[in-house]
Amino acid sequence: MRIAYDEEAQLRARHFPLDRAIRRPGTPAARPFCLYVSHHHPHDPFHVTQRDRDLYAEVDIPLSDPPARGDIARSVMDDWADDAHETARYALGDPGNRRMTCRAYAALTMVDRWIGELVDAPGATGELENTLIMFTADHGDMMTERGMVHKRCFYEWSVRVPLIARFPGAEHAGLRVPAPVSLIDLFPTVLDVAGVPAERRTPVDGDSLLPVVARAVRARDAAEADVADRPVFSEYHLEKVHAPCFMVRRGRYRYVLVHGHDEQLFDLEADPGEATDLATVPRFAQVRDALRALVHDRFDVARIEAESWASVAKRVVVRDAMRANDTHRDYEPRFDPTIRFVC
Repeated sequence: MRIAYDEEAQLRARHFPLDRAIRRPGTPAARPFCLYVSHHHPHDPFHVTQRDRDLYAEVDIPLSDPPARGDIARSVMDDWADDAHETARYALGDPGNRRMTCRAYAALTMVDRWIGELVDAPGATGELENTLIMFTADHGDMMTERGMVHKRCFYEWSVRVPLIARFPGAEHAGLRVPAPVSLIDLFPTVLDVAGVPAERRTPVDGDSLLPVVARAVRARDAAEADVADRPVFSEYHLEKVHAPCFMVRRGRYRYVLVHGHDEQLFDLEADPGEATDLATVPRFAQVRDALRALVHDRFDVARIEAESWASVAKRVVVRDAMRANDTHRDYEPRFDPTIRFVC
């Protein structure tokens, strides 16, 4: 069903520019639009087409070698994630995981092909050179790294996602921006590119990425390193975890706070595998305290905890009511049947 959903979304997205050109004739500039396309893939259980699966059938893809739990820094958040994902039921070092890894690569290839089709679609109507295209995701997957699977943690494999942008006229083509950014930065970036004046905007949490891109351009032209100290935050509360959880990334350091439980600090340059927790190392105390202060400055942790548990209580009531009436909250799109067939 996941492939069926994605293929339906892909078909409708590919037809969108052509349908607009037919229904709203005129120059592309006279037809502004915003199209949001959400594919389920790549996502477990990695159901893929045979075509893409066969590409990796004979490929020797290296597997991670999950460490013993006593040999790597862990948080109570990791234990909660393992419970939610039933990780203990599986031998993560088993060669059988090669099938999962190959299918994950196949799913990535499948989505890559789909995105290529979507990028080509505006070109057929002359709109590509006046269109901003952004590709990203909501989370990654641990894929047995650190002995974990899926998401619900703040390690690099889970929180780092792609962000690829094609600006109108292919401006900044090939530029790589090393600075960490956030999904909440996308909306103000789109507003900037679209030229929406400040007086027509409402306050948002994110910041436009155009200054970040401009700084990366200056650093590239000057052959210098693009050093970014802008903090980027993430938060995760009470779905399969049992306390509000916060993360801040600034420069080379990542700090994690699990409210009422523990905290972690990692140096991603010296320790990209995040194996060594520096939160209790005295010479990193100043870094830890500064990042902890950033979390508390941005978030009212106690209020978030109270509101999160209140939300859980409400959701339990709704869940139980739906179970009693065999009702589902899944979104069901409605399509106009008069435009689905050609006689």
